[in-house]
Amino acid sequence: MLVKPIKTDIIKEKFDLLSFLDHYFHNEDLQSGDVVVISSKIIAIAQNRMKAINSIIPSETAYSLANEYQIEPALAEVILDEADIVLGGVPRVITSLKNGILSAYAGVDRSNVPEGFLVLWPKDPAGTAQLIHQHFKKNRNIHLGIIISDSQVVPLRAGTYGVAIGIAGFKGMISEVGFEDLFGKEMVVTRWNIADNLASAANLVMGETTQCYPLALIHKAPIELSDEPAPHLTSMLSMEPSECMIFGCLKSWENNINDA
Repeated sequence: MLVKPIKTDIIKEKFDLLSFLDHYFHNEDLQSGDVVVISSKIIAIAQNRMKAINSIIPSETAYSLANEYQIEPALAEVILDEADIVLGGVPRVITSLKNGILSAYAGVDRSNVPEGFLVLWPKDPAGTAQLIHQHFKKNRNIHLGIIISDSQVVPLRAGTYGVAIGIAGFKGMISEVGFEDLFGKEMVVTRWNIADNLASAANLVMGETTQCYPLALIHKAPIELSDEPAPHLTSMLSMEPSECMIFGCLKSWENNINDA
């Protein structure tokens, strides 16, 4: 497998996403079965999902949240607007559920955007991945896997890794339940999250700060192509909190869901 970062210009304002992708992949030898990984932030900027901090009027709830977790009231207000559920946090970090994904700040970020702005998670990541997949299929007659990626954390592990928040064109989750291991024992719960693994591989070369690689191309990835709708393929990457080995033993989240 080969993972290649694609360098772009610095993007500061709304732009045409498909034209942007055509431009930066024009000279790439794309083959059916390749995977294109796109930073969620570049998708969000294309959708004009940025907010000027000085335009945000914090509510009393936002001031309370900001005081409790030592963040700016304007940031707290946007988190409240964006999060499906605010779970709590630690000093300077808010933990939330957004689109079924455990995320810091509900995906709201101020890095790699112009000074004085916040960038939000893109709208409809799965639908956007489907749009990109269909564009390449129509215009270049190739079946690509598409991943819209973001940075994520694992509980009790320091640092970030890549996570797929929207996919199209391939099966991102492969169940190995019922298969046998090396010693003939039947696998009971094992599932292989190919999409997040590929997002993490791309994250290694895309970087987090000044690299300016919001795109990556993965050749010879171990994927199974699929024409299933992107929302279904994306939904297979998540599970209900009650099924999660972490959330399932932390009953406090149930109160948040009941209050939401």
